Amino acid sequence: GSSVSHNFVCANHEFGSFCSGDSGGPLVYKGSDGRWTLMGLVTATVLPCNVTNHPMFFVKITPFMKDFIIPCIQNSRCYCKPL
Repeated sequence: GSSVSHNFVCANHEFGSFCSGDSGGPLVYKGSDGRWTLMGLVTATVLPCNVTNHPMFFVKITPFMKDFIIPCIQNSRCYCKPL
Protein backbone atom coordinates (compact mmCIF):
# COMPACT_ATOMS: atom_id res chain seq x y z
CA GLY A 1 0.00 0.00 0.00
CA SER A 2 0.89 3.63 -0.29
CA SER A 3 1.52 5.99 2.59
CA VAL A 4 0.66 9.66 2.93
CA SER A 5 3.20 12.24 4.11
CA HIS A 6 2.70 13.45 7.69
CA ASN A 7 1.98 16.90 6.18
CA PHE A 8 -1.27 15.70 4.66
CA VAL A 9 -4.56 14.28 5.82
CA CYS A 10 -6.65 12.00 3.64
CA ALA A 11 -10.45 12.22 3.57
CA ASN A 12 -13.33 10.83 1.56
CA HIS A 13 -16.83 12.13 0.83
CA GLU A 14 -19.68 9.99 -0.42
CA PHE A 15 -21.22 12.87 -2.42
CA GLY A 16 -18.19 13.87 -4.50
CA SER A 17 -14.71 15.32 -4.54
CA PHE A 18 -13.33 18.83 -4.75
CA CYS A 19 -12.71 20.37 -8.16
CA SER A 20 -10.15 22.50 -9.93
CA GLY A 21 -10.32 25.96 -8.38
CA ASP A 22 -11.19 24.69 -4.89
CA SER A 23 -7.58 25.03 -3.65
CA GLY A 24 -7.42 26.57 -0.19
CA GLY A 25 -10.92 25.44 0.69
CA PRO A 26 -11.48 23.96 4.16
CA LEU A 27 -11.65 20.39 5.43
CA VAL A 28 -13.66 20.72 8.63
CA TYR A 29 -14.77 18.30 11.33
CA LYS A 30 -17.87 18.72 13.51
CA GLY A 31 -17.21 17.47 17.02
CA SER A 32 -19.74 15.92 19.37
CA ASP A 33 -20.05 19.34 21.07
CA GLY A 34 -21.26 20.86 17.78
CA ARG A 35 -18.09 22.91 17.24
CA TRP A 36 -16.36 22.88 13.87
CA THR A 37 -12.58 22.42 13.66
CA LEU A 38 -10.44 23.23 10.64
CA MET A 39 -8.38 20.13 9.88
CA GLY A 40 -6.81 20.90 6.51
CA LEU A 41 -6.92 22.81 3.24
CA VAL A 42 -7.67 21.56 -0.27
CA THR A 43 -4.56 20.94 -2.35
CA ALA A 44 -4.24 20.63 -6.09
CA THR A 45 -6.10 17.72 -7.65
CA VAL A 46 -5.73 15.55 -10.70
CA LEU A 47 -9.15 13.96 -10.26
CA PRO A 48 -12.15 14.99 -12.31
CA CYS A 49 -14.80 16.89 -10.33
CA ASN A 50 -17.34 15.09 -8.14
CA VAL A 51 -15.67 11.69 -8.02
CA THR A 52 -17.41 9.74 -5.25
CA ASN A 53 -15.76 7.53 -2.63
CA HIS A 54 -12.22 8.39 -3.69
CA PRO A 55 -9.55 9.61 -1.25
CA MET A 56 -8.71 13.31 -1.37
CA PHE A 57 -5.59 14.87 0.12
CA PHE A 58 -5.59 18.00 2.24
CA VAL A 59 -2.62 19.92 3.67
CA LYS A 60 -2.63 19.79 7.48
CA ILE A 61 -2.76 23.25 9.02
CA THR A 62 -1.11 22.21 12.29
CA PRO A 63 2.47 22.96 11.10
CA PHE A 64 1.44 26.53 10.24
CA MET A 65 -0.41 27.36 13.48
CA LYS A 66 2.50 28.56 15.66
CA ASP A 67 4.50 30.58 13.13
CA PHE A 68 1.79 31.99 10.88
CA ILE A 69 -1.91 31.50 11.69
CA ILE A 70 -1.97 32.37 15.42
CA PRO A 71 0.30 35.45 15.09
CA CYS A 72 -1.76 36.58 12.11
CA ILE A 73 -5.00 36.31 14.12
CA GLN A 74 -3.54 37.91 17.26
CA ASN A 75 -1.83 40.84 15.55
CA SER A 76 -4.21 41.40 12.64
CA ARG A 77 -1.05 41.50 10.51
CA CYS A 78 0.04 38.70 8.25
CA TYR A 79 3.53 38.48 6.82
CA CYS A 80 5.03 35.68 4.82
CA LYS A 81 8.63 34.84 5.59
CA PRO A 82 10.98 35.02 2.58
CA LEU A 83 11.87 31.63 1.12
